[in-house]
Amino acid sequence: MEIRDYTQQANIGIKQNSWQNWLKSLVLLGTGLYMLVLLLTGNIGHYVNVANPSIQWLSWLVVPLLLSLGGWSLWRTVKPAPTNIPANQSRLTTTALVICTLPLILGLLPSRPLGADAVNGGVNIAPLGLTSASSGDIAPEDRTVLDWLREFGRLGDPTVLNGETVDVIGFVYRELDMADDQFMVARFTMSCCVADAYAIG
Repeated sequence: MEIRDYTQQANIGIKQNSWQNWLKSLVLLGTGLYMLVLLLTGNIGHYVNVANPSIQWLSWLVVPLLLSLGGWSLWRTVKPAPTNIPANQSRLTTTALVICTLPLILGLLPSRPLGADAVNGGVNIAPLGLTSASSGDIAPEDRTVLDWLREFGRLGDPTVLNGETVDVIGFVYRELDMADDQFMVARFTMSCCVADAYAIG
């Protein structure tokens, strides 16, 4: 029977992973704070569809979860380490840290709605089905591009809306076959997340 002294191995392993533990703690805390800022400023809507109730509560749930995990990781990093743990105990790899750091790196880019430069396959101008409250219930000045498209689809004849006040944020898009005095106001929409985004107008 061989008796091993794990004390020295554990101390070496802990020292080698110390910078990874600090980085892991900072990434978790930073991502939690970044998500909190996005939620409080309303910019989270540039990344996920917060109109979907199941996504909205998950967005708020992730903030305390990330902050708790970051705080717990930070507490484990600064407290004295036990000396009876083998050095080969679960280690966080550098690759995993880089992947987890990507949201923070992307957070350095300005958060804004996608513009016309992101349109590759054209703009979807087909009427959309009503999946939520009717856009007729929304005051015209409060309607988004999506609300206006739903209203066009509901009415069937968009000319009945001539003279309505419109205040939307979007980008101007022109098809090749449009007249010189014609254009479309378009906006990107998503059903769940950025991967599902497409332009409507």
